[in-house]
Amino acid sequence: MGLLDSTMEVLQDRCTESFVVVDNSGSMEHEDATIYSKNYNGVYNKIDNVSRWNEAIHKTLEIAQYNIARKMKTSYYLLNPNIKGQWELNLDYIVLDPYSRFINNDLKILETYILSDRNIRGNTPLDGITNYFSGLFDKNFYNENKAICLNIITDGEPNNSDTFTNSLKLIAKSHSVFLVINLCTDDDNVVEYYNKLDTTIGNELSGLDVIDDFESEAKEIKKVKNTFFVYSYRIHLCRQAGCYSIISDQMDEITFPIHYITKFIRELFKQEKPKIVEGKLINNQLNALNPSKYLGRIDKLIQDSELVYNILTHSFEKPIDISKLKWFIWKNYILYKISNICS
Repeated sequence: MGLLDSTMEVLQDRCTESFVVVDNSGSMEHEDATIYSKNYNGVYNKIDNVSRWNEAIHKTLEIAQYNIARKMKTSYYLLNPNIKGQWELNLDYIVLDPYSRFINNDLKILETYILSDRNIRGNTPLDGITNYFSGLFDKNFYNENKAICLNIITDGEPNNSDTFTNSLKLIAKSHSVFLVINLCTDDDNVVEYYNKLDTTIGNELSGLDVIDDFESEAKEIKKVKNTFFVYSYRIHLCRQAGCYSIISDQMDEITFPIHYITKFIRELFKQEKPKIVEGKLINNQLNALNPSKYLGRIDKLIQDSELVYNILTHSFEKPIDISKLKWFIWKNYILYKISNICS
């Protein structure tokens, strides 16, 4: 299998393979979910009161297209198979390998058969499928030091939270797993449960990211004052698909420090990885002794970039707000100088 196509990734992901679980329980028929549809002008329209199942389908197919584009091998599993505890290929799960000559046919099987309304059944036995993955990972990734993305698209809490937590811990003992929870509900109890799960076992896994809908995530990022960039749909999709990256995981939790800002901008604009020369960063990176030069280079990249849609302002904007970026950079530069003087 070849390397990931980093030019198609929005942000760099350390995972090399992905497993997506699609919740097909009966509650997914409730019509209180949201999807975002892009019109011919590039505007993302929010469509409310669709079924949770339709939101799950929408997310799954977008993730599939993104993962194919970036050459990420991904397996898509229904949470509740036709026969309990037994997942049959092309019926209950499909493997989309971007390097396979059958990729278009496999994508059609996912869309037409696996994600069919006829497959809605059962409840939420998340512990069952994670136990299954524990054995599968031990078999397929034995002694392999590779990061795996486990992506769960769901609307509810697991049938048994204790056994679900224990099965995740068991996987984490032997494998580097980045867990993504894509929520198809605004139920406060469900959101609270998964956010608590993040604080409970997030450190035992390689990471855990709970993703809400596009607008809600944009509001969370604004709340923690990461306002120097537009939370575009491309960034949102990158996080929905699973992105084992500190900047992806933390962008809705903390105000970015300077090294996160430069890493984010470097990856967003596909710049070279920084090189260290005599203790200083070069190649379009922030040199603590010359922030003006860094900002000048970034300003040129911003001017040459295309506009992106801002779901919060409902307008098209440059991906980076240069005035806010300058404020972030100079504020950190002044604090850096003060700390050196004080020390």
